[in-house]
Amino acid sequence: MPDGYVCFAPPGSCPDVSALPAIRNGYITFGCFNQPAKVNSKVIEVWASVLRRVPKSCMRLQYKGYSESRISERIRETFKTFGVDPVRLQINGNKSHLELLTAYQSVDIGLDTFPYSGGITTCESLWMGVPVVTVPKDTYASRHSLSHLSNVGLMSTIANSEEDFVDRAVWLANDLEALVEIRRNLRSQMVISPLCDSTRFAKNWNNLMRQVWQTFCEA
Repeated sequence: MPDGYVCFAPPGSCPDVSALPAIRNGYITFGCFNQPAKVNSKVIEVWASVLRRVPKSCMRLQYKGYSESRISERIRETFKTFGVDPVRLQINGNKSHLELLTAYQSVDIGLDTFPYSGGITTCESLWMGVPVVTVPKDTYASRHSLSHLSNVGLMSTIANSEEDFVDRAVWLANDLEALVEIRRNLRSQMVISPLCDSTRFAKNWNNLMRQVWQTFCEA
């Protein structure tokens, strides 16, 4: 496909994009709403590096799986192992889809998982004005966010390595003006991007299927 591998249709009932939470809170709130199965110890190690370099920042995790105490406790203990006090974590469990989307109004910056990145979660984060920092690897599963961010035009949050992931997240956390600007424009930026252009996606898909069929017939 010349653009992305999917087309995103925004939810019909969706909260407005809020003002940047850090302005009213006085601190940065990082967030990840991916399922906890994607949150391995290496991911937490990298996230912890971000939190240690951004004073007073906190991390919000949101997913129905966190309703299980053994899962949320694993997360807290692993963060503690990497030098982050669990008091800086906001771990929330089962919510309705509307409540989940509304929760993005309290998040400044999204931190992606790896090697299995966010898919629809990344799209929803962007729709709510929250940029996502990602580090794509070599597998298809690790490159969902790369595709979405590239199609929206948000290249500055795509890292080249785990160290670069930390640097980009810290840089963004220290530039509130950039965060405000990104948040203000991200939804409208998505609307006109290939990610949300269903007509363009359908045309590209039809062309690709025709090419596949022609190649098959020629062979």
